[in-house]
Amino acid sequence: MRLPSIAAFLKGATRQLEVDWQAVLDDGVVALEWAPDGGHLAALSAAGTLTVWDGATGEQRWSCAAHRTGGMTLSWSADGTVLATGGQDRQVCLWEPTTGDRLVSLPAGAAWVERVAWSPPYQDGAPAVLASAAGKVLRFWTPTGDLISEHVRHTSTIADLHWHPQRRCLVTACYGLLTVWTPGADLPAEVFAWKGSHLAVRWQPQGRYLVVGDQDATVHVWDVTTGEDLVMSGYMIKVRELAWHPAGRFLATGGGAAVTLWDFAGDGPAGSTPIVLEGHSGLVTALAYCPDGGVLASGAEDGVLVWRPPEKPGRTVSPVGRYDVAGGVACLAWRSDGARLAAGGLQGEVLVVVVAA
Repeated sequence: MRLPSIAAFLKGATRQLEVDWQAVLDDGVVALEWAPDGGHLAALSAAGTLTVWDGATGEQRWSCAAHRTGGMTLSWSADGTVLATGGQDRQVCLWEPTTGDRLVSLPAGAAWVERVAWSPPYQDGAPAVLASAAGKVLRFWTPTGDLISEHVRHTSTIADLHWHPQRRCLVTACYGLLTVWTPGADLPAEVFAWKGSHLAVRWQPQGRYLVVGDQDATVHVWDVTTGEDLVMSGYMIKVRELAWHPAGRFLATGGGAAVTLWDFAGDGPAGSTPIVLEGHSGLVTALAYCPDGGVLASGAEDGVLVWRPPEKPGRTVSPVGRYDVAGGVACLAWRSDGARLAAGGLQGEVLVVVVAA
């Protein structure tokens, strides 16, 4: 079947997304991510099984029991040469992505390693740094597994972390605090305090705004250039799902069965009416903009929807594509060219759907 161009796809009515290839893991998918060049897809199951496929054909390249007591997180290095995982066995593991060889196992400092994340490529060409978060312990590592620094001054378990898109620093989120850390430095570079249980944190791609999703069904935003902050409420449940448009104008949020988009153009979203995308019959669990920002994907308890959101509120918008996943969606990942979307299911499904040729 001849596939539509992305432009034609976005102009059409809602259609069933075509599955390019699919697989099933031994347990629910807790993390999946494309290699930076799109050549491979990696997924980690809750049982701790790590699997890597050929991204074009779906042929399984290798699979192994990466974390015997359960898997939690994975991250590709920006150059695609190292794959990092974390599990419920106190370990961070580094893998050779093409062979599946375990390069090294690293002690993370607590039982559950909830986050691993490689630094993005910076313009100064500095070497990549891996961050791991386990309990209250943040550690920075070199690509070969040497410890750079350890930071234990957190008030509670680190719920999330995110690298700054331009500066060589990372923010951690825990109860009441967002803390900005520089690898190798003893003290935090910045601290943002707010009495609330922070669940997810993201820098705006341009670095001006820092946003967190909270347990109390709110989203809190700081303008880091002025220190001013803003709370956005009205959500059904706690907010874990945050996705910035690559240009930094729109922030997509979950916190219910609808997707809510806030416009940060001009003076920001204070006092504005958000755009609301309604189409899911279950709670939203994952959000991801495609790399060029032209399409937004949402995963939920009922499956995947693909949207072309309007820039103004007030219009009724229908999704341009959908694929039902009976067990619900846990995570989403766009291939770097935006033509394929991978979805990880709560019952172990791994789906790669075609968005456009």
